[in-house]
Amino acid sequence: MSQDIAERHGAAFYRSAVGEANVVELMQAHGALLGGEGNGGVIDPRVGYIRDSFAGMALLLDAMAGRDLPVSRLADELPRYEIEKTKVTLDREKLPAGCVTRRARCC
Repeated sequence: MSQDIAERHGAAFYRSAVGEANVVELMQAHGALLGGEGNGGVIDPRVGYIRDSFAGMALLLDAMAGRDLPVSRLADELPRYEIEKTKVTLDREKLPAGCVTRRARCC
């Protein structure tokens, strides 16, 4: 969604590796005005290079006040997306070596 909105407004968009430290590093390298993570955490360098829920709330309240709209109307303007999740069952014999425990991370 962030990428689509940035492109709609002609703003640059950068994607980093997962993790706050990676997001911050990329933001600093490009002089980004705002950053965040998929979990919704907002990083506003005017406040600090750290996820800050209060900064996110302040930005939302500022948008509501500046446009004199309730949050529901602002949300209505956002693009809609759907996530389809599928579960696949695999036989243990077909898993790569080292993926024999439930908690093992395999790629």
